[in-house]
Amino acid sequence: MINKKQQTHTTAIGATDNKAHAVAIQSDGKIVLAGYSYNGTDNNFAVARYNTDGSLDNTFDADGMVTTSFELNSNGRAFAVTVQADGKIVVAGYYTNVDTDRDFALVRYNTNGSLDNTFGSGGIITTVIDDGVDEAQSVVIRNDGKIVVVGYSFDFTTRVFTAVRYNIDGSLDNAFDSDGIVTTSINNNDDAAYSAALQPDGKIVISGYTSGETYDFAIIRYNIDGSLDNSFDRDGIVTTDFDASSEISYAIAIQTDGKILAAGDFDNGIVYDFILVRYKTNGTLDNTFGIDGYVNTEMGASSAEDVATCIALQSDGKILVAGNTNDGSDMDFAIARYNSEITSGIHSTANNYTTFNILPNPFSTKTVLQWNYSAQSATLSIYNYFGQSVKEINNISGETISLSRDNLSSGFYFIQLMEGNKIIFIDKIIITD
Repeated sequence: MINKKQQTHTTAIGATDNKAHAVAIQSDGKIVLAGYSYNGTDNNFAVARYNTDGSLDNTFDADGMVTTSFELNSNGRAFAVTVQADGKIVVAGYYTNVDTDRDFALVRYNTNGSLDNTFGSGGIITTVIDDGVDEAQSVVIRNDGKIVVVGYSFDFTTRVFTAVRYNIDGSLDNAFDSDGIVTTSINNNDDAAYSAALQPDGKIVISGYTSGETYDFAIIRYNIDGSLDNSFDRDGIVTTDFDASSEISYAIAIQTDGKILAAGDFDNGIVYDFILVRYKTNGTLDNTFGIDGYVNTEMGASSAEDVATCIALQSDGKILVAGNTNDGSDMDFAIARYNSEITSGIHSTANNYTTFNILPNPFSTKTVLQWNYSAQSATLSIYNYFGQSVKEINNISGETISLSRDNLSSGFYFIQLMEGNKIIFIDKIIITD
């Protein structure tokens, strides 16, 4: 039996609340956590480093823990961490001054936990994007050592995607949109970025959401100079509505083949589920993955709210997605692992060789399915939005069938007609009230 207590570690940094929001692994296997700590008056950036056995690393600021205050009566919260090739640790988040405005905040630590005085002002940088709320949510390091930080800025009217690039010394990189800062509005309303990834060619991919009638996935790709990449869905911007109440991407990763993975939550109007989406390099959905490019997963009880917040790729290509599940009484860690090629039987078109019609579609009571194939003993399977089988009709013969709604609720369904191992057709139906 595994003793779970021996595998877990808790660390009190401040006097009261301490929250970790990001983790990074050093090349030597040591583990770096970043977040914030409350000292009874202010929130401060907090970083802890652990040895591979989980004990605090006493070579890091003598006790394995560091907190960084920006100024008196200010607040700082860290949401992202990464480790440079030279072992220095970069932490990003926001800083709130006495006027309550929030600004991008970046801190770099030496390998021993001391502030890196070659970076910004004593190891600390704050960047004003707009006179309002500016929050950094993700940080990545380019091969040349330049630092890319993404998040959002909000002028109390419109929230926009924001990307900032810094030189190695912490100065703004003027080769990036002339001033080091790029902001992008998608719907002129409410857009926010939460995660960033770098392609091998140096292009930057960031994900989050855009708000119109509902929240939808939003992915933006920038060229090295900060301009929108027009080879990505023609304008550098992809928004995806999965026909749910709302979807938000909190994490992004790039596979070795260049395909882009985005994960977050999928709100079906009742509860939230994990959602994992894969895009091709040109920004179109990868239809070889899940349901037309995505898969959603119910993690806990059917009434639980599941939110995916991070992605990690294994060396064998399998995909780890982690976050939390909340059943209304408490919140737990949640993690799922997916194969790189998620193509269930209801989406495989390898044996599809006939034409067909569904009339009418959408329908409320009954529809007729017609196909150009003389079936002998086929099976019609109906799957709900979550890939669960909800109805099956066996021993179908001929070239047509009348499909009754029966007790199926209104919504979006997938249908598949198979005979033996041959798929005759696959399509989608919509049932309305």
